Amino acid sequence: MKKYILILFLLSSTSGFIHAQYATYGFKSGPSLARGTVDTVSLGLQIGAQLEYVFSSNIAFSSELNINTQPGIPIDWVLQVKYYVQLKQKEIKPFFGVGTQVWFFEGGPYYAASVGAGVDLWLTKKFIVPIDLQFGRIFIDEGEVISFAGTVGIKFFF
Repeated sequence: MKKYILILFLLSSTSGFIHAQYATYGFKSGPSLARGTVDTVSLGLQIGAQLEYVFSSNIAFSSELNINTQPGIPIDWVLQVKYYVQLKQKEIKPFFGVGTQVWFFEGGPYYAASVGAGVDLWLTKKFIVPIDLQFGRIFIDEGEVISFAGTVGIKFFF
């Protein structure tokens, strides 16, 4: 019985990879509002790297690692599922995403829930410019803190 469960698990976990369309990596930066120390929320710059794996024409898994310039240098690790809206224009792909975050700053790590939206602008078949807005709610010992980032970047194909 355990053998069959293991086989079903392996088949279900790899089936998305068999039908995947593409994977990208890239870099992004933009303004962010985040908490770097226990008592400070401030405006800063977010600089990050992103990996994205598209399972079908409209569903993707994304992972980001971002460094913010607020006091305390908060680091944000994001895991997100994205849904791409299909338009007739192939060069513009709007998306919506939900996910989790882990924030590393004074007294952390802290966990967060995030939602986001944006658009991927396909300049060529191998070069994408993502424009992204992310909102998160960071759960800390004293309550909750809101985070925000608006970024523009570049993505390349593997």
